Amino acid sequence: IHCWHILQHQPKWDSRFSQKKQKIHVDASPSTNSSQFEYNPDTPTSDPMVRPVGKKAEKEKRARNVSSSCTSESSLVVIALNNMWSEKKEMCAQAREERNDIYTQVLTLERERLQIEK
Repeated sequence: IHCWHILQHQPKWDSRFSQKKQKIHVDASPSTNSSQFEYNPDTPTSDPMVRPVGKKAEKEKRARNVSSSCTSESSLVVIALNNMWSEKKEMCAQAREERNDIYTQVLTLERERLQIEK
């Protein structure tokens, strides 16, 4: 009963109480006070009560926020890796060209040496 006094005005329990049909007993004891549970569904409420977010929904919301922040961080990492990869490709292509130039010079020097020997 102590818990009920604390929780009875919370939106979750208030909505459950409003949906539940009241049992009317013919032989109800006179000690029960029906004024405690006065609820009139016909009276319009000024603003509808919004039910608070549950624990499960809150956890899912936090998980989505974490995953979206991870996605943005991972996209930054992917961009950085792509930049590094393109720089490496450029460096490899430049090194390949330099090697080809050196091989070409060595080949021309070798041909000149062979012509001198003849």
